[in-house]
Parts: sequence; C-alpha cells; structure tokens
Amino acid sequence: MNVEQLDIIYARIADVDTNWMKTFNTDLIDGFLQNGVNLTVIPKRVVEENQSEDAAFMHKLSVLESFSKINIPEKDILFVSCPLRCSLDQLIWNLEVVKQEKPLIAYYASMGTFIDEDWITFYTPWVSHLEKIWYEKSDAIFVPTDYFRQKMIEQGYSKEKISVVGFPLNSERITVASQARDKNLIIFNHRLNIDKTPNYFLKMVRDLSNQFPNLRFIISTSLNEENFWSSADSDTVIDLKNTLAGFQSLSIQFNRSREEYYKLLNRASLAPCFATHETFGVSVAESLAAGCLPVIPSRLTYPELVQGDTDLLYFSSGNLEKDYETALEKVIYWLNNPDFREKSL
Repeated sequence: MNVEQLDIIYARIADVDTNWMKTFNTDLIDGFLQNGVNLTVIPKRVVEENQSEDAAFMHKLSVLESFSKINIPEKDILFVSCPLRCSLDQLIWNLEVVKQEKPLIAYYASMGTFIDEDWITFYTPWVSHLEKIWYEKSDAIFVPTDYFRQKMIEQGYSKEKISVVGFPLNSERITVASQARDKNLIIFNHRLNIDKTPNYFLKMVRDLSNQFPNLRFIISTSLNEENFWSSADSDTVIDLKNTLAGFQSLSIQFNRSREEYYKLLNRASLAPCFATHETFGVSVAESLAAGCLPVIPSRLTYPELVQGDTDLLYFSSGNLEKDYETALEKVIYWLNNPDFREKSL
C-alpha cells in the first residue's frame, strides 16, 4: 500500500475529552500526518473544559451527522478508533443506512472483552456481543500488541483480519533530559483505581522510606485536585491520606500540562507498576520514552513493551501479595545499583 496515495477519514467517536483521550487523538493524528497520509478528521470541534456527559453524547451524534453528509471518494478508507467502545455500532448502522460501502478499519487501542483481564469485561460482560458485531463488519482490525492479537484469535476472531500496529504514542514529544536524574525519585503515574492497585505503591512508600531515608515518592496526575480525590476509590483515598500524613517522603504532583508531566518523567528514576487489568500500559510506554525505568509485572502486554527485558520485569505468579514482594525486591536492586540504571531503553 502506497501511503502517499492513501486518504483516510478519521472519525473521532471516542473523543470525550478526558485528558488521556485528547492525547490519544492528538498523537494518532500526528502519526498519520508524519507518515504522509492524507487525513480528514470528522467532526472538527473546539475542546471545552469540564465537558458534560450531554456534550460528549452530542459529539457522538455530530460524528454520525458529519459522516452521513460527507462525500467519501472511492479510494478513501474510514478509520475508527474506539478504545472505550463509544458508538462504533452506531457508525456501522449509519454505514448500512447511507450505503457508504468503503473499507472500515477499527483500531482497538487499550482493551477488549476478548481479554479476561480487561476491566470493562469484568464490569460489563455483555459488551462482548456488540464487539463481535463490530469486528464482523470491520474490514480490518488494528491492535497495539501481539498479546491482543493472540487473545482475539483464542476467542475465534479471524487472524487474517488482525494486524499488530503499535500504539499512537508520539515519543518525539517526550525528549530524554540531558541533565542527571534524581536517583532517589520514584513516581506512580497511574490512575488511583482498583485495576492499578495503588495500595501496593503506598505500601512501597511505607516499606522503603525508613530503609532509604533520601527517597522521594510522587503520585503524578493530570487531574485537578477536586477531580483527583473524587475519582479515586474510597479505600485508596483513606490509605493515601494516612500515608501522606505519616510519611513526608510522599507527595502528589498535579500536572497542569503534558509538558510538565514529561519533565517529571525526565527527573524520575523508577516508575513501578502493579496493574492487574489490561489497558495496554500507556504510562509505562511514556516512562520508557523518557528514560525513566519502569518496574513492571511479567503479565499482560507488559513484557512486549520492554521486549522481555528481565531487568525491568518482576515475576507475576497471580498472587498479588507475592508479586508485590517480588516487585519490591526489584526496586531495591535498582536502588542499590543506581549506576546500572543508565542503560539504553
């Protein structure tokens, strides 16, 4: 396929303007443009702060309206990113109604009900029925890793349709700092929800602060303070407030921009992860791009992100308590061997 002759219509159905979703769309669009693809994005919209659910729903309708009115040339491809399962079924219905019989590519970025560990599978298993309809209607399916591909094949999806294409992370925006890193700075750049098991990071703060008195721990978030506390699980809020009160080594950084977050990644040395559910691992990929060593479990997509590097992986037995102890040993190893951290990522 000659990308210079390829035109793509990108329907931003999943763009509900959460911070990570805006970044996903921006990086995906940049990736198309950097590779010489002629791209049309529908619909064009102005990002609004504190967007309501009604506004997000109206956006989905505007996508469908834009699509029904647009004249798609014969050579064009319709590309849909739907990491949160937002309205791909409606778009397919629209395809059938307006008879826009063009190739439809569905990109699944971070999760799917074909993966047992997907957190949406756990809470809304009925979505799997919709998913099968979407993929039957799609001419091609793009997934970020081979782990996703193998899981889909195990569930009976056609392997001929599935291509591993990576994740749209614009690593050029995350430059590696030239100055020396803070060897005593450990960050947690994940959501404070049950699928990220932040209680183990807080336990790590308590376990290491006395043994390594110079250590500092930062929880990084793109949310404002009000949304940060309201979006966290209630048990985590209690645990976090108690740990903040008892350990001066722990703090929270409210990043006002992606650039501020990237600067933090460039300062930090280690970024442990304890995730139990599959959501690709964007934060891990960002840490890698910035040269901050992730310490991650040997499960889900994570081994692919570091090409199986056992220096960065801790063994995952399925028992979370045992896995934590293994992660702790790995972090202590890196703290005792800071010179070995200056390795190429």
